[in-house]
Amino acid sequence: MSALEDFGWDDGWRVAWDGIADAGANVPARVIAVHRDAFVVWTAEGERTAELSGRLRHRAGDEAERPAVGDWVAVRLSPGDGASLLQEVLPRRTHLARKVPGPLTAVQVVAANVDFVVIVAGLDGDYNPRRLERALVLAWDGGAQPVIALNKSDLLGPDELAATLRATEDVAPGVSVLALSAATGEGLDGFERGLPPGRTAALIGSSGVGKSTLLNRLLGAERQRTNAVRTHDSRGRHTTTHRELLRLPSGALLIDTPGLRELQLWAAPDALDGTFRGRRGPGRGLPLRGLRARRRARLRGDGGGGGRHARPRAARELSQAPARAAAPRAAPGRARTARAEAALEGDPQGGTASPSA
Repeated sequence: MSALEDFGWDDGWRVAWDGIADAGANVPARVIAVHRDAFVVWTAEGERTAELSGRLRHRAGDEAERPAVGDWVAVRLSPGDGASLLQEVLPRRTHLARKVPGPLTAVQVVAANVDFVVIVAGLDGDYNPRRLERALVLAWDGGAQPVIALNKSDLLGPDELAATLRATEDVAPGVSVLALSAATGEGLDGFERGLPPGRTAALIGSSGVGKSTLLNRLLGAERQRTNAVRTHDSRGRHTTTHRELLRLPSGALLIDTPGLRELQLWAAPDALDGTFRGRRGPGRGLPLRGLRARRRARLRGDGGGGGRHARPRAARELSQAPARAAAPRAAPGRARTARAEAALEGDPQGGTASPSA
């Protein structure tokens, strides 16, 4: 396997590469870290630092058009130790995008070309079904396969953990849900089995849910700094300050992201209900408010989960998720501008994307 294939290069990307201009003067590379206007890319020769070329800087005036972690790019290598130049971004297959924090109406691409979005929630007080719902839409809207990882399972008793798993499965019909503890290692075997070599997953979640601890466990080294959460509200401080793509010993690829304090969707409000309708699972065909009512009923212990729609209590392992990210059903009522649509829409099956977090 070549150095590029180690980071996800395949025949589909070769076809996309053949379609860009001036390919002969450049080399393909994948963006593995972004530090404001400085980039780290992985080429066939290894890791290089890079910056935007003047042409790409002029074209990428919109935040959505700038290279993001996970993007495949055309790079003009510089001699010696100087920064190489990013010349062009290959069309994205999938994206993970949100509205930028604050009053500005613009899109921010958190990660690109991800097969899975692992939504990490802590079971120490951070658990928030409403936040899970929004994260699911964010993943589906960009064409990736969402997976929910309920971290810190060691803090709950068996009955409480089982009830939380059932409630989460109702919130997320058809989505793999896994309970694990990054601190003790419980449940990590199933998590790792579901991440095939060469496939990319992005970790998202609020600060303090244990993303950095989970990543350190998977890497087998203390790569990411961790901090304790506040005891009174289970909130954490940002220990991850930039987005970075890392290769695990298993060959799978993980994108670590800073904790997301704001998770504003780049879609119309009715996209929430529209995206959840028709999803497979116990809530198939139910609007989002129906799923919420069933969740509340289960947490109260007064029914809402029995009968023919009852699901097993055991958490779903990642290995049950499709190997490739499936194309999401279009959510009605999206209010994207033509420019954002062009920047974000891609072919989730891995072919050449239509012009486009």
